[in-house]
Amino acid sequence: MISLSVKFKKLLLGLILINFITLPIFSKPPKLTVVMVIDQWGYEYIQKLKNNFNYSFKFLINNGIFYSDAHHPHGTTTTATGHTAIGTGAYAKDHGIVLNSWFDPDGKKVCCNDDDPKTTAVFCNDKLCNYGKSAKKIMVDGFADQFVLASEPNKARKSFSLSYKDRAAIGMGGHLSKNIWFDDKTGLFTSSKAFFKELPKWVTRFNKKKKISKLKEISWKLCYPRKSKYYRFKDIDINKKTDYKFAGYKFSLISPKDGETPLVHKGGEDKQSYKQDKYQIFLKTPLANQILLDLSKQCLNENFNGTENFLLFVSLSPLDWLGHMYGPQSIEITDMIYHLDKQIKDFFKFAQKLAGKKELLFVLTADHGLEPIPEVMQLEDYKKSTRIMVQPLIKQMNKIVEDKYKIADIVLGFSTSMFYLNQKIFNPLGKTKQNEILNDLKTFLKGQKGAKNIWTFDELKNLTFESYQLENFYKMQLYPKRSGQLICQPQPYCVFTPYSTGTSHRSAYDYDTHVPLMLYQKNKYEKQVINERVWIPQLPVTLARILGIAKPSATPFEPLPGIKFDSPEIVNTTMEKITDLIGIN
Repeated sequence: MISLSVKFKKLLLGLILINFITLPIFSKPPKLTVVMVIDQWGYEYIQKLKNNFNYSFKFLINNGIFYSDAHHPHGTTTTATGHTAIGTGAYAKDHGIVLNSWFDPDGKKVCCNDDDPKTTAVFCNDKLCNYGKSAKKIMVDGFADQFVLASEPNKARKSFSLSYKDRAAIGMGGHLSKNIWFDDKTGLFTSSKAFFKELPKWVTRFNKKKKISKLKEISWKLCYPRKSKYYRFKDIDINKKTDYKFAGYKFSLISPKDGETPLVHKGGEDKQSYKQDKYQIFLKTPLANQILLDLSKQCLNENFNGTENFLLFVSLSPLDWLGHMYGPQSIEITDMIYHLDKQIKDFFKFAQKLAGKKELLFVLTADHGLEPIPEVMQLEDYKKSTRIMVQPLIKQMNKIVEDKYKIADIVLGFSTSMFYLNQKIFNPLGKTKQNEILNDLKTFLKGQKGAKNIWTFDELKNLTFESYQLENFYKMQLYPKRSGQLICQPQPYCVFTPYSTGTSHRSAYDYDTHVPLMLYQKNKYEKQVINERVWIPQLPVTLARILGIAKPSATPFEPLPGIKFDSPEIVNTTMEKITDLIGIN
């Protein structure tokens, strides 16, 4: 009996040990999560410049989890739509931010984050700041909202979102994050009453220290010697060879003689002075990226105590503004990316030191890519590339309707990929006449060189596509009373645009949707290359699972492949609770 009892105890102990070993072990989430977005950082830059990276990009590609085929599922890849997808994990048909701006049913053009200045007034001591900004037009909750809602008693989770663009900061941070952006009327970083009772003192101190509004000169020195391998590309001098004929600026922003001469003398008469807005040159230089990264460091120094779970979004906008002017095949774009390679390394090391190397989860991605300048593509012998100017189209469309139906000014305007009709004129018309007008306008637009598909809102909404089809991306971006009545899909390397120079990102093609995606946490998320196609809205779902919080409630996406999770999926907070907390209606 004694021997049997000993054997039984040993067996029981063995079963307990086996059960303990096989139980899931839940590790703590990282103390600091940084999601960094480089506005307009298309994947083509990785393909082109990968062998020339020496700092942060090289480290993350070689040491992090690197997704080589990550895409945004949008037909029209705009800053607001892309950042809100990163924030919510949802399609635009659900989160509502279809474009940067649109025409409302009253015919007023509204920006995606505009709001009542009385309740969401931007902090400013200047009469120019009599406007409001909020996340009210984001119709769902986001990852940052769920992060803040997961706060424990006496242990608040903090989330900040920083960018030069309000639509980027708010798109990522959503309703409950502390969102901060740059006011280009005053030259100051600011926020609104939607996110703070008053502007934080550390932001005010930062503004006084940097004195952006007082900058008298800006120099842009090349990152490497001009004649080195870093700039030896067939297409890089195309603007120079054509005297910047097709660029938005007819001169280079890179200072002569590697920065020995200042780029801009404010108030000067030289050809490099941009007189319309004194901040526009500054916002397209590496200096602007550095100052935003300095603000991000200041944010962490002032708000992260090293013991809590902290979330920081950073969106670097200057590459986007620069790309619109010069296109992806320019020395300006190439050199700014080299500067970012260095600058982000410095910030990454700072964040690691602050949180601890194993306590930092770092994510790097983009909101969209960029199309080459159409005229440059033509010089490269791609003759089908076309710039489709929309102002003449609107004039002709209105003439078609006026001549046939005696109705004037039916076409109100154009935004990014959509034509908007004057609803006060259009809605009272009978259904038959409405359809006739729409069909006439569709026929006209489809006859334009460079147009592939033209849909009406109702037509596109009712069509059925496979999820991977480009046409489906346009369908998933429809939202009632925000989308236009006519939606345009151009042919590859063609663009509907109001601008006669430069370029944009207005399509569902690879050059606009394909972006880098990298995650890194020491000893945790390392050294993997994932080549299967993934979607950027999977990112917030993945981060929610890593951090052990509920995923955004409107996302239909699953987590990214290649990630091993320590914690089970958390059941979402009910939509009713979220609606009550963040005031979605």
